[in-house]
Amino acid sequence: MSSPFSRTMRSLHADSFRPALISLVVAIILLVIWGTWFFFAQMTFYENSQSAYLTDGEIILAEFPAEAFNRIQTGQAARLHLDGAMGKQVGTIRAIVTDVMRPSQAEKTGEVRLFAFANADSPIRFQEKLTGQVEIAVEQISPAQLVMRVSGLF
Repeated sequence: MSSPFSRTMRSLHADSFRPALISLVVAIILLVIWGTWFFFAQMTFYENSQSAYLTDGEIILAEFPAEAFNRIQTGQAARLHLDGAMGKQVGTIRAIVTDVMRPSQAEKTGEVRLFAFANADSPIRFQEKLTGQVEIAVEQISPAQLVMRVSGLF
């Protein structure tokens, strides 16, 4: 059964669109915030070493798989995570890649030489043969670039 036109117009005039309008504004604000994050946030990707150890003073030698050498370059930032109780005491040690010794085709691993930045606040000084893991920051991309790369568009 249809309603007369005058009754429909009266109900439209009596109805308030304020809750729907507020919901729409909130949804648009959230969409803008998400879009800003999606296109401008930076995600850092790391290459992790198989093993690493300190040599003379602040020089770190780290062993990486052969596939990692396509992305590792001189000057990239890195962090050394020491093994055992010393790692818990010191935390991470900042470093920078100084030399990349690429493996030959027959070898499965290659070495990277890094310079560790000594932290004056650290309770202990660098000692020979400390071992740990190195992670090198190789790339920073936005979530949008990651989605395009995975989909094959970028």
